[in-house]
Amino acid sequence: MAAIVHPLLTLLASLTRQELAQQVTYLKAENAILRSKLPDRITLNNQERRRLVHHGKKHGPRIKELILIVSYSTFRRRIRTMEEAPTKRPKSKAEGKPGRPRTGVSIADTIIRFQKETGLGYTKIVQAMRRLGHRISRQTVKNILVEAGLGPDSSDHPHTWSDFLNVTPPQCGSATLPASGSRRSKARSISTSSSSST
Repeated sequence: MAAIVHPLLTLLASLTRQELAQQVTYLKAENAILRSKLPDRITLNNQERRRLVHHGKKHGPRIKELILIVSYSTFRRRIRTMEEAPTKRPKSKAEGKPGRPRTGVSIADTIIRFQKETGLGYTKIVQAMRRLGHRISRQTVKNILVEAGLGPDSSDHPHTWSDFLNVTPPQCGSATLPASGSRRSKARSISTSSSSST
C-alpha cells in the first residue's frame, strides 16, 4: 500500500509545483508589463520596504530573478540595515522636525516682557538678552514679537518714500557734489574757499 501511495503523493506534489511555477511565470510576465507602464523610479515608504524585505529575504540569492522594483544590491543593503538596527525606535514628531529647535518659552516670555515694559527695539532687546546670558539673534526677537502680536505697526512709519520726496524742499533734492576729484582735493577746495572768504 505504501508503495502505491508514495508515488501518487510524489505525482501530486510535482503537479502542484508545476502549477505554482506556471502561476509564478504568469505573475512575472504581468509584473513586467505593469512595470513598463510605470515611471523609471518608484519611491517606497518604510512599511513597503519592510514588507519587501520580509517576503524577499526567504528566497535568498534567487531573489535576483524576481526583483523588479529595486536593484539586488539595494535590496541586500535594506536587509542589512534592518537586521543591524531592529531595536531602533521610530522618531517622535518633535524629534523629526527639520530646522533649528524652537526658542524656549521662558526666553520668549522674557523678550515679550522687555518689549512691553520698556518699548525697546529688536537690537536693544538682543543686547539685553545677551547681558542675561542668552545668545539669540535679532530675527528671533522679531519673530517672537510678531508672533505675540507686538510687531511693527504701520503707525510706526506713517509716511511712504514718495510722501517724503513730495514734502522735501526742491533745493535739498537738487544739491550735488562735484563728480571729479578725490576726497583730499574736495577738502582742500573747501578749506581754501573758507579761508579766502575770511
